[in-house]
Amino acid sequence: MVVLGVAVSLVVGRRDLHGPDPDPAFLFIRLADMLSFGVLATAAILARRRPAMHKRLILLATLQISDAGFGRWFEPWTGTWFNAGFWPTMGAIYLGNDVLVLCLGLYDLATRKRLNPIFLRGAACVFGSQMLGVWLYRCASLKPLALGLLGG
Repeated sequence: MVVLGVAVSLVVGRRDLHGPDPDPAFLFIRLADMLSFGVLATAAILARRRPAMHKRLILLATLQISDAGFGRWFEPWTGTWFNAGFWPTMGAIYLGNDVLVLCLGLYDLATRKRLNPIFLRGAACVFGSQMLGVWLYRCASLKPLALGLLGG
């Protein structure tokens, strides 16, 4: 998944360079998602003998790469947020993901009266990679790097 995800990110990024609204820096969002997915999925595979850990890590990994689907749903409402700053961009891209991650935490609280420690670590990985990706995306000085990675 990670290898194909990175390859698809590069191919789609190159294709989008020739579209009506090129945004080469969005590559950083895609790459941060793949990095986080890879870390969480690897941890889940290593924890497969501990079902509670494995299930949470797999779910977090899956949620981390669902931003494209949610983005298509929410773009009519959040699309104008992209140029409004760091936090509005975070909301525009990751609103759906983060609501579901928070629901996973609420499930733990409702059923176990505490947050599972692996959930806390996994959620920190998710939110950290999201913030890294958005920071790289919004950093104007890195746009030439994105263009170079895309061959543009």
